[in-house]
Amino acid sequence: YDARAREWSGDAAGAASDFLDAALFGQDLARNGAMVHAETAAGIEIDALLRLASLADRAGMGSGDLAGLADGIESLDRSRHPLQSCASVELLLLTAEAVNLGERGRSAAWKSPRSPGPAEIMRSLERADAVFREFYRACESGSAAMLSASDALDRRLDDLSDPLLDDCGIGFSARAESFLSASALCRALSFSLRLACARAAGVPDPPAPGDPFSGRPLVWSAEGRGLVVYSLGPDGKDGGGESPAEWSMGQPDLVLRFGRLLGGRGD
Repeated sequence: YDARAREWSGDAAGAASDFLDAALFGQDLARNGAMVHAETAAGIEIDALLRLASLADRAGMGSGDLAGLADGIESLDRSRHPLQSCASVELLLLTAEAVNLGERGRSAAWKSPRSPGPAEIMRSLERADAVFREFYRACESGSAAMLSASDALDRRLDDLSDPLLDDCGIGFSARAESFLSASALCRALSFSLRLACARAAGVPDPPAPGDPFSGRPLVWSAEGRGLVVYSLGPDGKDGGGESPAEWSMGQPDLVLRFGRLLGGRGD
């Protein structure tokens, strides 16, 4: 809200700074496990990035401001915790559930005539830690690996037949997908700003950064002052940059569209 107020008052630089702060706030929520739903935490960061892209397109910012904004976005992406640390977040949430089970005695979720003891809980958490880390390690390899890892995760949890782990696989793919989606949009936005600066300075276009979902460069095309940059998204397939008007989990491509970003503006 602070950012939007600054934007409406004509303070584009202040609004950009506030949007970056909002994106970092969302990232911190995901990092610290303060919110169980990965989509919610990632959605805050992603919404701030999309609003930042819209601001950059409409505000007529000079090359110096665009370059500074690109620096901030790249720093934001570099500060993102490794996907492997999501395993620690999952383990923390599961530990809380285990403590709750111990406190309230027998639970419907615990298919046993008695509540779990400390030793049983520790064994469950050790099993969970190994499964979580294996899953997120596979997710770092891109979309295809993430989808197969999700199926493998379900099988592993079924094979363990551990009452505490019965429902813990729910949301794993969503957490990995949201993590990679936020990173993809950071890269797409910083590249767009760098490209605008290069076009304004009359120097060669910068190389497109890698798409975290495909491992290949982000796809982009420019015509006149307009620009489209997109990631292949969770399905790993090139949908030609077609995407819903608003971001949502599971959409085909993650797209940024600019109408006049490449205006050749200098300072």
